[in-house]
Amino acid sequence: MKKRLLSLVLTLSLSLSLCLTPALAAAGLSNFTKSKTYTPGQFTDVASSTWYTSAVQAAYEYGLMQGSSDTTFNVNGKLTIGETVAIAARLHATYQGNGYTFTASEPWYQTYVDYALTNGICQAYPDYTAVISRASFAMILTNALPPEALTAINTVEENGIPDVPSDANYAKKSTQYKGMDDRLSSMYATMSAQELAHVDTLHEQAVRLIQAQKAEGKEVPSGMQAVWDWEHSHMMDRVARIKVLLETARR
Repeated sequence: MKKRLLSLVLTLSLSLSLCLTPALAAAGLSNFTKSKTYTPGQFTDVASSTWYTSAVQAAYEYGLMQGSSDTTFNVNGKLTIGETVAIAARLHATYQGNGYTFTASEPWYQTYVDYALTNGICQAYPDYTAVISRASFAMILTNALPPEALTAINTVEENGIPDVPSDANYAKKSTQYKGMDDRLSSMYATMSAQELAHVDTLHEQAVRLIQAQKAEGKEVPSGMQAVWDWEHSHMMDRVARIKVLLETARR
């Protein structure tokens, strides 16, 4: 999983480096310009001839990723939620051309989390140091750029994603009727979006309760934390998959 997530980030970075021009715009891919200089060999774990070398260079030069230290990129490391939010926030801010500057914060990812929450890139997570799932990764990266920023290269047939839960009916129906009955497709998309908004509200409330408990120095009961961890993991994956379907239906 970790190699595939890294591959996706690096492929996106390389794609941007190939299609962008130096000109600036109010919002658009042309806002991506190189801000750093990459020196071959500066990351000791990135060989000069691997399949991902040029993508690492692009990710670094365009300011999307910085590496785990001045000398290592950590190519075999696991992406965390905080790291993914940081990448998505940088993508969003650059594309929008809003001149936003990410300042130093404690913890380091808080400045990116604040930006992401304000701009609807992700919902709140109780632990940003946790390893991110593929579903959550897809959801956050999808929210970083508008649909028109990247051309769709795949289509999703009915039941084409086997691990999307069967209760994601609204989103699936929206995809199913797209191009056949746009009115129905739009209606199901709206219903699915409303369902997700309700889930987000409940999720944010649960996060607030747990964080308030910890802020007061109180220990969260182990049973409650265990149930929360399990429910959070499953719910976030389900929400992420539905959002990917919705994004497909809206294109």
